[in-house]
Amino acid sequence: MDLPTLPEEVMDRLSLVGQVRFTAWKGSEPVVVSAPVAPLHRQLFVLVTKNGAIEAALMQDGRAELWVEQKEPPWQIRVIGRAVAGRDAGADPRRSELLHWLPDGVRAQNLLAIRFFPESLDYHVDGARRASGPIPGAALPSELTRWSRMVVRGHIGWLPVLAAITWGGILAWVPPELRNLLILCLMLALSTTLYCGVALLGRYGEFLRWRQGTFGEAGVAELLAGWQPPNRVRDLGAGMLIAGFLLLGIVALVTPAPVPLTILLASGLGVYGPLHVVRYLGRHTDAAVEV
Repeated sequence: MDLPTLPEEVMDRLSLVGQVRFTAWKGSEPVVVSAPVAPLHRQLFVLVTKNGAIEAALMQDGRAELWVEQKEPPWQIRVIGRAVAGRDAGADPRRSELLHWLPDGVRAQNLLAIRFFPESLDYHVDGARRASGPIPGAALPSELTRWSRMVVRGHIGWLPVLAAITWGGILAWVPPELRNLLILCLMLALSTTLYCGVALLGRYGEFLRWRQGTFGEAGVAELLAGWQPPNRVRDLGAGMLIAGFLLLGIVALVTPAPVPLTILLASGLGVYGPLHVVRYLGRHTDAAVEV
């Protein structure tokens, strides 16, 4: 996945400063810290204390801002973007590079390596604007595309199965008087809702496992690119499952048993639910450290 990058001159400036002002948001409330910045090749990291307010804010809201200035010679950098609460600096795949940027006397295991993705830049030198505006290549896909990619990653083969089970269930099990377009749409909608809920909760669990060092980056690429905050993915997934089961209960009360059973079978809960549990309890790391 291509990453947006800052101009080389800006990265050089950042490499010479010790600390930057880093801001995240928890709802409408800003959370501000002074933290070391690590401008690595094609990736910007900010190193903050673990288990702090910044980490909690980024788990639920990925907005972030980096600001730094120097008096002599005068220059100022302000970068707005998104950020992801990653692993501790001692466990990140680029830990060997991050060690160079640690403050004196601070262990890598005590710092969180935040991945920062710039989206817009304001850069001034001697009071003159040197660069301003969106970063090329930083625009995210549409909201629908982002959610869809996270849902179908690793599961796309189930979608035709879902449709086939629903159609087959209507023909084989559902009484003739209920074989109509309304029932078909209802079954497809409920099956898809349950399927999406378990898929999103699976993505969230895999992200937590990646942070623990027991899951590969490839499986959570969208979350690591800051496409959605992890807690938002968790909340939507849980909400879809709760809504799906509530509606399924209502359907079970007013239709024959084959209808809710077909919905459950088509949703893939019996396949992907246990699969995500096994993957969460198992161990699957990257084959090689990414540099």
